Amino acid sequence: WDLRGQMLIGPYWRCYYANTQAMIDVVDSNNRDQLPIIKAELLATPSEDELKDAKLFFFENTQDQLNTLTLAQ
Repeated sequence: WDLRGQMLIGPYWRCYYANTQAMIDVVDSNNRDQLPIIKAELLATPSEDELKDAKLFFFENTQDQLNTLTLAQ
Protein backbone atom coordinates (compact mmCIF):
# COMPACT_ATOMS: atom_id res chain seq x y z
CA TRP A 1 0.00 0.00 0.00
CA ASP A 2 1.27 3.48 -0.80
CA LEU A 3 0.36 5.65 2.15
CA ARG A 4 2.85 8.50 1.94
CA GLY A 5 1.27 11.88 1.34
CA GLN A 6 -2.16 10.76 2.44
CA MET A 7 -2.15 12.46 5.82
CA LEU A 8 -5.91 12.99 5.77
CA ILE A 9 -6.47 9.26 6.01
CA GLY A 10 -3.65 8.76 8.53
CA PRO A 11 -5.98 7.56 11.30
CA TYR A 12 -7.17 4.79 8.97
CA TRP A 13 -3.71 3.50 8.03
CA ARG A 14 -4.01 0.76 10.66
CA CYS A 15 -6.68 -0.84 8.47
CA TYR A 16 -3.83 -1.81 6.11
CA TYR A 17 -1.51 -3.23 8.79
CA ALA A 18 -2.93 -6.75 9.14
CA ASN A 19 -0.51 -9.41 7.86
CA THR A 20 2.13 -6.83 6.95
CA GLN A 21 5.56 -8.44 6.78
CA ALA A 22 7.59 -5.46 5.60
CA MET A 23 7.35 -1.74 5.10
CA ILE A 24 9.30 0.22 2.51
CA ASP A 25 9.84 3.92 3.05
CA VAL A 26 11.32 5.93 0.17
CA VAL A 27 12.44 9.43 1.03
CA ASP A 28 13.36 12.24 -1.34
CA SER A 29 16.81 13.01 0.04
CA ASN A 30 16.65 16.47 -1.46
CA ASN A 31 13.48 17.49 0.43
CA ARG A 32 14.42 18.47 3.98
CA ASP A 33 10.95 19.84 4.72
CA GLN A 34 9.50 16.33 4.88
CA LEU A 35 11.86 15.12 7.65
CA PRO A 36 9.67 16.10 10.63
CA ILE A 37 6.69 14.30 9.07
CA ILE A 38 8.69 11.17 8.31
CA LYS A 39 10.18 11.16 11.81
CA ALA A 40 6.74 11.39 13.41
CA GLU A 41 5.42 8.55 11.24
CA LEU A 42 8.38 6.29 11.95
CA LEU A 43 8.23 6.93 15.69
CA ALA A 44 4.52 6.09 15.77
CA THR A 45 4.80 2.93 13.68
CA PRO A 46 6.40 0.58 16.25
CA SER A 47 3.55 1.22 18.66
CA GLU A 48 1.18 -0.53 16.26
CA ASP A 49 0.85 -4.13 17.44
CA GLU A 50 0.26 -5.48 13.93
CA LEU A 51 3.63 -4.08 12.79
CA LYS A 52 5.82 -5.23 15.69
CA ASP A 53 7.44 -8.01 13.61
CA ALA A 54 7.46 -6.18 10.28
CA LYS A 55 10.80 -5.34 8.70
CA LEU A 56 11.48 -1.74 7.71
CA PHE A 57 13.38 -0.94 4.54
CA PHE A 58 14.42 2.68 4.22
CA PHE A 59 15.60 4.11 0.90
CA GLU A 60 16.73 7.57 -0.10
CA ASN A 61 16.24 8.60 -3.70
CA THR A 62 17.74 11.52 -5.63
CA GLN A 63 21.18 10.86 -4.11
CA ASP A 64 22.71 12.07 -7.37
CA GLN A 65 21.51 15.64 -6.73
CA LEU A 66 23.48 18.41 -5.02
CA ASN A 67 22.79 19.22 -1.35
CA THR A 68 21.06 15.93 -0.59
CA LEU A 69 20.72 14.59 2.91
CA THR A 70 23.45 12.38 4.26
CA LEU A 71 22.70 9.01 5.81
CA ALA A 72 23.36 10.47 9.28
CA GLN A 73 20.78 13.19 8.72
